[in-house]
Amino acid sequence: MSNGQEDIGAARDRFVEDLLGYMTLEEKIGQLVLTRPDYGATGLGSRREDEELADRLRAGAVSAIAGAMRPDRAERLRRIAIEESRLGIPVMFAADTATGRETVMPVPASLAASWDMDAIAAGEEVIAGEARAAGIQWSFAPQLRRLSYRSDEDFAQGTGESALLAARVALARIRGLQHGDMTAPEAVMACLSVSGGNGDNGEDSALQVVLQALAEGVASTALGPSLQRALARLDTADPQIVAARANLLAPVQLGEWAEFARLAGAQPANPPWFNLPVARVAASVRDGRIALARIDDAARAMLAAKHRLGLFSGEFAPSSGNAAKVPMPFAADRRTAARELAQRSVILLRNTPALLPLAPADGDILVVGSAAADRRLPLHGRPGEAASLLDGLEAAGIAFRHAPGMALRQGEEKGDFGLVDADRLAIGMAGEAARRAHTVLVVLGDTPRGMNAGMLGQAQQRLLDTLGAATTRLVLVTLGERPVDPLANGEPLPAVVHGGKLGTMSGHALADVLLGRVAPTGALPYAVQARGSERRLPFGHGLTYTDFAFGRVHAESGLDCIRIGGELRNTGEREGAAVIQVYVRRLDSDAGEQLRDYQRVAVVAGARREVTFTLGAAAFAVLAGDGTTSVEPGRYALRIGLDADRAIACEMDIGAALAHAMVAGARRGAGRSAAGA
Repeated sequence: MSNGQEDIGAARDRFVEDLLGYMTLEEKIGQLVLTRPDYGATGLGSRREDEELADRLRAGAVSAIAGAMRPDRAERLRRIAIEESRLGIPVMFAADTATGRETVMPVPASLAASWDMDAIAAGEEVIAGEARAAGIQWSFAPQLRRLSYRSDEDFAQGTGESALLAARVALARIRGLQHGDMTAPEAVMACLSVSGGNGDNGEDSALQVVLQALAEGVASTALGPSLQRALARLDTADPQIVAARANLLAPVQLGEWAEFARLAGAQPANPPWFNLPVARVAASVRDGRIALARIDDAARAMLAAKHRLGLFSGEFAPSSGNAAKVPMPFAADRRTAARELAQRSVILLRNTPALLPLAPADGDILVVGSAAADRRLPLHGRPGEAASLLDGLEAAGIAFRHAPGMALRQGEEKGDFGLVDADRLAIGMAGEAARRAHTVLVVLGDTPRGMNAGMLGQAQQRLLDTLGAATTRLVLVTLGERPVDPLANGEPLPAVVHGGKLGTMSGHALADVLLGRVAPTGALPYAVQARGSERRLPFGHGLTYTDFAFGRVHAESGLDCIRIGGELRNTGEREGAAVIQVYVRRLDSDAGEQLRDYQRVAVVAGARREVTFTLGAAAFAVLAGDGTTSVEPGRYALRIGLDADRAIACEMDIGAALAHAMVAGARRGAGRSAAGA
């Protein structure tokens, strides 16, 4: 930390401590009250609701307001908090920024498919900038949600099956939303939401993510009860934990707010940290059920967050008008960031023979499927419209014909994928058009969930079979939640591209990839396998428009690490990038193999690059119940390569001395981080 940053931090701490000294117990608890008026999606509400909220603000009993609200109403409430409350503490406005407001970014599943943390952070910076321009300072994102391919949940909101990849996506989103330390005018306070021990989340891996997020400066958390208790049990004597605990009291912890309500005997809200009952919590402090020091720490965290966001600065004084807002980022910059992130999220699953990239000189292109013209599908329920694939092709100057392929219907949203009479006519017309086309792009939207995950609906399969019988130059583009790798008339398709829900710039990004203006670099964050099928695409799979070979693998022991690497060769005729992945498994353990590190590596045509990984304690660690980690001596299998199937294996022994040195090295690094914090 620089001297200037230290001075700012010290000034903030003094300001917050002075303010705490003036506050009553009720006002301190008021800083822990997050409320959500029942205004509905339009932001319209009754005069009575307005006045009740205004009275609570005057009493210092509301700290933050969540949900949609008309700008003039928000400005009035902001002014009341500053001008009419005893201490003039500003109110914060919160919302679920999700994938964006005006510029919608790819959904979390697509973010994970990019494996590009810098691009993800850049996208979240755009989301944060638009939120601040709308007067929002607190985002209820990101959510840590690991999902397997066959999960029946909202698949688009998951970030794959790897704990490591899910963690890195969450941390990149935090970094982008907060613009680093949250002091930038465009920054919003991020909120890491995790429900430990729920479904595929896994409490152990979730705790590791939370600890890392705390150490790196996440400003707020919304943790389930089990994770909140796990944090409270951490062994503070372990230097590795000290780094996280250095920031443990700094974030706004909504899970602790819910605990205050529980200790006060209040009925749980939904979510449980909303509308903390001030009077009941105050009574619980006075009778000793809740320690005053805990209230002080929690209020201190909220006040410090408001200070970091600039809400106490002169720029946000009442005399400056609607100063809670910041200027909207330039539209061109927002679209560029969205387009680049969407490009990196596209996954090329198959391309044999090489039908892609398309060349305008190839001749007549037929695009089949209503999803190709759909401007709502890429947004996954967010308001507004996106560029469709047809929009992208038109903007690129590509001539094409379009056929719906199936009957227009609303049923896909309801899970209705059956074959109706009108489908037979539309499919037949598409088949006839396909016989006269040079290349056919068939574009499908969502496919069945749950038990049918990975399979097409009846009408979708009939369309694919018909087109496959009409042409050998068939390219499947999927714009649904999850990728599919179907058969057409019992045979794999030659070319399959998964776009997914790519947001505002979906059509332009897809056109860029299909036409070869950018090469696909996305990779699967899960293995793809339809139920009842032996065919699968492995975790980490993703092709590009060149060929890669990986070999000459070497591994060696260091003083406190294992080094493993190999040579990546571009054997094709185009520049490209590959995601090199490292997997680790202890041979005498029941625990499965896990992704432990990866690198995106670009190589020009005909060239080769050495790729090296240094694996420390984190790659081999076992997490104890108190949050401490250890490395168990033994023999480990390491694999490195282009995906989970195309990886070269080797084995390494980790003796007691090396295991001890790994843990000690991690603790030294943690200690340095804590000292820096």
